[in-house]
Amino acid sequence: MTNVFATDVMKQAFMDGVQDENRSAIPMAQVSDIDTENLEVMNNRFGSDFTADTTSDGTYAVNNFELANDSLAISKQAVYAERIQTKDLVHAGDAWDIVADRTDRHTRALGVAVHRSTYSTTVDGAGLILDNEVLAGSTSAGTPITMSATNPDDVATKVYALMQDAGVAASQGRPYFMIDPSTARFFKLFGMSAGFNVADRQIMKGFEILPTFDFDYVVTPEVEHEQVYTVSSAVQDNTITVKGVTLTLRNAPSAAGQVDVGSDDEGSLDNLAAALNGGAGAGSAYIALTAANRLILKNAGVKAVVTSATTLTVTAYGSIAGAEVSAGAFGTEQKNLLAGLRNSTHLALPSKGFFVNEINEVPGFTGSELRSTQIHDSTVWTKNKPKICKVVVVA
Repeated sequence: MTNVFATDVMKQAFMDGVQDENRSAIPMAQVSDIDTENLEVMNNRFGSDFTADTTSDGTYAVNNFELANDSLAISKQAVYAERIQTKDLVHAGDAWDIVADRTDRHTRALGVAVHRSTYSTTVDGAGLILDNEVLAGSTSAGTPITMSATNPDDVATKVYALMQDAGVAASQGRPYFMIDPSTARFFKLFGMSAGFNVADRQIMKGFEILPTFDFDYVVTPEVEHEQVYTVSSAVQDNTITVKGVTLTLRNAPSAAGQVDVGSDDEGSLDNLAAALNGGAGAGSAYIALTAANRLILKNAGVKAVVTSATTLTVTAYGSIAGAEVSAGAFGTEQKNLLAGLRNSTHLALPSKGFFVNEINEVPGFTGSELRSTQIHDSTVWTKNKPKICKVVVVA
């Protein structure tokens, strides 16, 4: 923390009220079933669906009834902490309560963390997928849809048809479609060109999207991006770039951001994933990134998972912009949008799970430590999977 600001822009970021518009509710909380009880583990017991016999002679089959069980342990914590020097507390004065301001900003950061965790959980738990192949009437192959001002009706009505085919009825809840601002632009343009009546309503709505195609639209920049890196050979000095952060494969890594070339391609990808995630192996499998580069990846929620012997899947919030030099290729970056019925995602957000601790006596430090925590977790119960569709579009 410092009381010296290098630029007017930096100073503005700390003026009270300037960024109030950014302190919005958790977007996923608008469409999820929120459990505020102070529970540790939740269970959802259910029986399987079945088909009745049609009989002409009165005979029938007797089946054993069994219950299955979904469970959710509230095992995650969103945490942010920072230390404020005494001199900064003094400089804040009576006109600006620096602790109250930081607490407000902590709350915003925790909300983003909870949203991202819930969003990714819902993407992974979706029982339906809409990609370019499914949109054309074929089976899914993972090719993202290129959105335009002419196809929002095809996309939205196809999602609705997929849910209806899965046995989801309109009476079960109001459908939502969570999209990013650039995709929202195409929906608005389509609405404005769909006829005078719709166009007039759309113009009057301004920033909102008309609830057409049976969906309520939730527009947020916090949607999951995904890009797959396929390695062709892990060679010395091959470089990989994610979010502008460069990692270099080396036989003997010695500098920040260098990654050990594994015994095979999969081993190299394992080391790359560890370096991107900041996981185990620092100092051997890879040399840790600089603090500035680690912060870039952390702020974007970058996660890397080895999905096969030759592929690494990277997810983040905001553009990934994956690139490499010579030994492989990044595929088309995609956005994983969500459509489904409200309350299909279960978000555990206990009212007693939020804590703010101000520690005034910190060993070896003159000042205070402010720590904020929100306990949370989320899941898509088995029975809710057909109510959620992952919509894959070009980023």
